[in-house]
Amino acid sequence: MKFAAGSEPRRRAAALQSLARRADANAIAELSGLALAQAGAPTMDQAVAALMQIRDERAHIALLELTRHPACREAAVTALTQVGIIAESTLARGLSDPSEDVRHATVDILARMKHNQATKLLSTALADNSPAVRRAAAQALTRLDLQDAGVSGRESARSWSRAARVVSMRPGS
Repeated sequence: MKFAAGSEPRRRAAALQSLARRADANAIAELSGLALAQAGAPTMDQAVAALMQIRDERAHIALLELTRHPACREAAVTALTQVGIIAESTLARGLSDPSEDVRHATVDILARMKHNQATKLLSTALADNSPAVRRAAAQALTRLDLQDAGVSGRESARSWSRAARVVSMRPGS
């Protein structure tokens, strides 16, 4: 859809909304491709927002795939965080992805959610092969636990640091 990448903002927004309403495999592929092709530009943000509106696992997977690309990663992480635990199966898939970047982004997404199922998924990342992913998961779980307990400030920073050291220093890391 050439209007989706066009320079006229209203026409582009209407085209992206039209794709989001269509919500079929072709529309999802087009929105994902457009987000990647326009990485870092306002069109990328609009395409990611359109994908976020589609309540379909294929759209969630497309957003997860965008976390592979540094210029798209934050927008995709934010979108999947807003989608929430509805994307649970996609997030579980992200934790077992071969790419450390995708696994790390998935931990980031789960860390932003306050949901029991997100916490359960996060805990599985403590066994990840990557010390960086394990560390991020440990810090996220510690932060969530401390928030639940009402702890903040310097005390919580010390706890995050301690948890990260323990997890990243496990044998075989």
